[in-house]
Amino acid sequence: MDVDGSYRGPDNQVHKANGFRFVSTFSLWTPIAPNSHCLTILSASSKNNDIVQSLLGFAKQSPYGILPIWQFQGL
Repeated sequence: MDVDGSYRGPDNQVHKANGFRFVSTFSLWTPIAPNSHCLTILSASSKNNDIVQSLLGFAKQSPYGILPIWQFQGL
């Protein structure tokens, strides 16, 4: 996410994060996966909101309507 809240979505368009900080590169199937649940409990609610809003935005902007698998795959 850029300082003005803009980010490139899965549709390759520039979007604006309104009311949250866009989070990308989720890796929930690696050894970090168990830590993701702990992070949800221990993080500030604002960080959890950023994660949820980013996932929902990704699914909404995805040409396939799916949640992210690996946003920067192949880059």
